[in-house]
Amino acid sequence: MARLSFCALGIGALLAASQAAGATMTVEDDTLVAAPRTVAMGIQRFDKNVPTDYKGKACRYIGKPVALAPDAPERDWIVTTADACSWAASAAPVWVLREAGGQLQVVLFHVTYDVTVGSAAQNGLRNIATARATAARREEQLWKFDGERYQATRNTVR
Repeated sequence: MARLSFCALGIGALLAASQAAGATMTVEDDTLVAAPRTVAMGIQRFDKNVPTDYKGKACRYIGKPVALAPDAPERDWIVTTADACSWAASAAPVWVLREAGGQLQVVLFHVTYDVTVGSAAQNGLRNIATARATAARREEQLWKFDGERYQATRNTVR
């Protein structure tokens, strides 16, 4: 029990520290805005399979601009789908897009509920923490940039 509490405390501290310096988003955040067309284009370059609702209609993208690089303007995006389109029970598709060379590129795709951009950085971009939970299970991941994409460096399941 002490080990579990220590782990929860450590991840909680990581998330709390990163929230103070970065931007946090949940997929149900009511402050998310319609993503610009350049976001959809970046996602389609990454994956030609556009998410659709149960009727086959393409999902709309919503999200928020963020700064993935420390001391940079908010030109990157964290995006999900609007109206619970193509969502799982406790999570939704989330794309993190980086602005580079005038285009947005997907650097992380994960099905999750909560995304936190931290203050610590690796290879020029801030670390990212993701989390999702059901009544029976909680998952938390820590992602670090490898110079091209984010890679999961820690995965905790309880």
